[in-house]
Amino acid sequence: MKKKILIIFAVICVIAAGAGYYFYRTQRNVSVGLNKNIQDENGKKGKTSLDSSKVLVVYFSNGGNTQKLAKEIYDQVGGDFRQIKPVKAYPKGNKLYDYTKNEQEKNGRPKLKDLNIDISQYDTIFIGYPIWWYTYPQIILSFFDQYDLSNKTIIPFVTHGGSGMSGTKEDMEEYLKDISDGKLYSSNDMVKVGCHDCKGCSACCCDMGESILLDPMDVWRLERNLGQSFEQLLAGAIDLHVEDGLILPNLKMAPSATGPKCSFLNEEGRCSIHGFRPGICRLFPLGRNYEGEKMSYFLLTDACPAKNKSKMKVSKWLEMDGVKDYEHFLVKWHSLTKSLRQTMQNYNEEEAKRKNMLFLQMFYFTPVQQENFYDGFYERLEQFERR
Repeated sequence: MKKKILIIFAVICVIAAGAGYYFYRTQRNVSVGLNKNIQDENGKKGKTSLDSSKVLVVYFSNGGNTQKLAKEIYDQVGGDFRQIKPVKAYPKGNKLYDYTKNEQEKNGRPKLKDLNIDISQYDTIFIGYPIWWYTYPQIILSFFDQYDLSNKTIIPFVTHGGSGMSGTKEDMEEYLKDISDGKLYSSNDMVKVGCHDCKGCSACCCDMGESILLDPMDVWRLERNLGQSFEQLLAGAIDLHVEDGLILPNLKMAPSATGPKCSFLNEEGRCSIHGFRPGICRLFPLGRNYEGEKMSYFLLTDACPAKNKSKMKVSKWLEMDGVKDYEHFLVKWHSLTKSLRQTMQNYNEEEAKRKNMLFLQMFYFTPVQQENFYDGFYERLEQFERR
């Protein structure tokens, strides 16, 4: 994968004249506090030679120092401005230290709130973070895992209490080099994903939190094959959670002696719904890349621990009839949920509740009766968009 990683000191001198400093150094862990007036922005005109239409400034800040520096940089380079936020907020005070240390030791990946960006439109990405335990927070790895950063210029900037970059530039280069092979695949391409029927491994089915989101087709297949309604599924293997104001269903993780695991894993560690497993499950270790009305796939090279993987055509790996129809559905669903996440931010509590109830009722609670799922889905999509 061709990824260009530039240290912030190589470029920040252009910015520093306006910002007044190279980086914001915290003193004895003093935090300035998050400024609620600093919000995500789009399309700012920059003051440097960079093409601001292709610049993203993204940051994670827990105490406000990194937020302040990120805003200074954004005011100079322009582009789009986003705060990386965890779905589950980090604890406050002294509890933060033990929590983040444990998260690092377990190599955790906290789930992110949607950034509402199309990563493909950016050439240059400034990414900021505090130094925690002599490296970047694990939430930065969540960002790397979620977005395809192939052929981007990545410029890290940090806030710290005296440790400097703490080797995070080198760590970042190594991680981004290994996370993907840097290619985008179509459903007709061959990709190295064949894992010989997993041989009993269920690593990708454990400790996944709320990340296995279910689209209407996933639920339709579960209802038909298990003979259960959506309400019955909610009473068992499915949960609802809020993501950027939008309520979505996800597979529930069940407690076990070895840690949380999918509710559909049997005693032998095998998937009991393999023939009609959700789309995200059948996709792994591939990810989806959306660009307008098109979608492609990328490979997470080290996500699956299986060795000596064989090449398979993506369409065969997905085990879905009518892959092109399926991809068209996914693009429409992605576009709808992305739009809803954005508009939810403008609703008051009562308006958001009404919209969510309508969304859940039309796409989840009311079963699609048609034998062809797509006919029922597009009919409902048209009705929903008219309301």
